[in-house]
Amino acid sequence: MGRIGAGEALTLFFGLGLPLAHLTVGAVLVLLGRRAMRAGRRFGAGAFFAATSALVAMLLGLLGTAIELVRVFGSVADAEVAARANRLAEGIAGAMIGVTLGVVVSLALYAVSGVLLVLARRAPP
Repeated sequence: MGRIGAGEALTLFFGLGLPLAHLTVGAVLVLLGRRAMRAGRRFGAGAFFAATSALVAMLLGLLGTAIELVRVFGSVADAEVAARANRLAEGIAGAMIGVTLGVVVSLALYAVSGVLLVLARRAPP
């Protein structure tokens, strides 16, 4: 087995590590929001809703990217040799829009969830 290069390591990190870390943070925020909501804290339900929405946004972005990549690879298979590289590059660039939007929306919602969790912790039950 050969050594892994820097390019492959970055691809693995951004392809697997970053989404897994992102989903783990989201799951923790959902659990904290749920706990605050069950404790009757004032902002607990909002924190739970924001964190859950962030997870859904991320997963929808990943789903959109996967669907677009399947479509792109199908169209590349039918293309002539000279057009394959262009179609593939354009398709991958378009497919990344879904995951980018999912990350941006979910990070904003994670921030809202974090603020609401702080407010819930400070609020009396």
